[in-house]
Amino acid sequence: MPPRKKVQPQKKQTLKQKVATVAGEARDRAAAVAAAAVAVGKIQPQTAPVAGPVAVVAGTLFVLFTVVQKLAGDPPRDDFDQVWVSGAAVDESALPDEEPQRTVVRFAAQQTVLMDNMTALVTSLERYDGAVDAGDHDAADTQADAVQQNADAAAATQQTLQDLAPGLNDAWRDTPPKTLRTSIR
Repeated sequence: MPPRKKVQPQKKQTLKQKVATVAGEARDRAAAVAAAAVAVGKIQPQTAPVAGPVAVVAGTLFVLFTVVQKLAGDPPRDDFDQVWVSGAAVDESALPDEEPQRTVVRFAAQQTVLMDNMTALVTSLERYDGAVDAGDHDAADTQADAVQQNADAAAATQQTLQDLAPGLNDAWRDTPPKTLRTSIR
């Protein structure tokens, strides 16, 4: 194994702050989506069959990203003998066949994957801190590898969400309210 790089405490805190910032931004976006879905459902009752599930998923993500943001401020962990590398992924075969449900569910599922990636990233950072504090260099190396893998997974999932956003917007804009009402039943 190559020699372990010493990570300066300030850099570590900067990384944790970035995770907290991203989680906060994702939380704020989820809240905005939930509020918009509720408003659209009230203004155009015929969209309620889609607006309701979107609001529920966005509300759930709001809670989950709030947890991730809180985790980013946690102290070092002493369970650094355990390793968590996020393996969360969307099973495309489990998505609904019909549009726009397929697009909405795919986007929501990817948001859940991102939440898992970020929670694993924060946990690995805290375990790294714990291993360094305990002087366990092997565990610190293992946790540093997990941090890198989880950061890469979170970045890839964020890119996937960015790639899916235009399709989600198109599905919402282009689907006539009558189609939304009958296709979700």
